[in-house]
Amino acid sequence: MATERFRHNLIAQINSNGSVFSAHHEKASLFYDAFQSRMGVSTFPGMNFELSVLIPTNADLESLVDPFFTIEMDDLDFYRLAAQFHAELADLQCINSSYITLVPKKANPECVNDFRPISLMSICLKFLTKLMADRLQGVIKKVVHENQYGFIKGRTIQHCLAWSFEYIHQFQQSKQEILILKLDFEKAFDTIEHITILRIMEQMGFPTTWLNWVRMVFDSASSSILLNGVPGNFFKCRRGVRQGDPLSPLLFVLGTELLQAILDRAMNIGLLTKPIIDQGGGDFPIVQYADDTLVFLKAS
Repeated sequence: MATERFRHNLIAQINSNGSVFSAHHEKASLFYDAFQSRMGVSTFPGMNFELSVLIPTNADLESLVDPFFTIEMDDLDFYRLAAQFHAELADLQCINSSYITLVPKKANPECVNDFRPISLMSICLKFLTKLMADRLQGVIKKVVHENQYGFIKGRTIQHCLAWSFEYIHQFQQSKQEILILKLDFEKAFDTIEHITILRIMEQMGFPTTWLNWVRMVFDSASSSILLNGVPGNFFKCRRGVRQGDPLSPLLFVLGTELLQAILDRAMNIGLLTKPIIDQGGGDFPIVQYADDTLVFLKAS
């Protein structure tokens, strides 16, 4: 059974720029170069706008950094690790390396981009990020808009679809021409900049200790491509949030919150107007689910 599964998942060859590569070292090099350039290099251009103008500060987030209690864990060693991490004394370098397993996006993958990178992480690191994710889940609705539906407890894709249809119904009733812009951010999880997430959280009012915890996780992360069961060379993860980490989806949601803030600002200064002028609510109408976004605009 295991042999059959291995054969089924075997990546026998990879196409690149019209050439076919079948030797292991050639395929490994293609995957390494692709993911290292995608996740291992920061290309942050800087922000030419003030976040304080876009994002309000929430002062009620201190519960994120409350001491960890033994009720949150079963093992004394894990409690000691959590206590060291809470005090910002834990060295995460030795536990924050991951193996990227390549999951096909389609039936017959041919090139590097046909695979989704899922990180297999150390249980110790995953334990810490799960603690953080549980706490963040408890406060995230305080800092993100109601149109954010991905990965947030109590909000589902059904809610996302319902609001999308509700917007469309309102537009039909208004008899006005509208434009629906669908945005799908390519490789968004792999390329979102760490500094962007940290600055957004800082402006939102996240405690300094929390920001330091996230920075510790970011700065100590490294990954290796697992190709046909054989690990390759490690590279530092200088941007992106690793799929497979419990904390990553929520950090990604915080990063994408910036789009709603920018559109609201553009509306407030007269660069954009709502498709329906008397439409309820103060936000510009968009719907976000993970890296998929619908923006509702006037057609002219």
